[in-house]
Amino acid sequence: MNNDNNQLKSKNFSHKQEGLAPLSSVITASALLHEFNSTTEYLDALLTARNDAFVQQSKDDFKALKKFNQLLMK
Repeated sequence: MNNDNNQLKSKNFSHKQEGLAPLSSVITASALLHEFNSTTEYLDALLTARNDAFVQQSKDDFKALKKFNQLLMK
């Protein structure tokens, strides 16, 4: 009887464990999520910098064209 109880407890324990992901999978998923977030932050910063540079270049080009137009009008 005692042996049957131990087997039953063992089966219940292993059954409960089946629903959980292995720790290595959890760590891997966490590491992947961290890398994804880091990459997303990097790309966001890169795109923001490129956009800012493009806007500044456009402003500079507009000023240069405005000056060129003023010279042509003289």
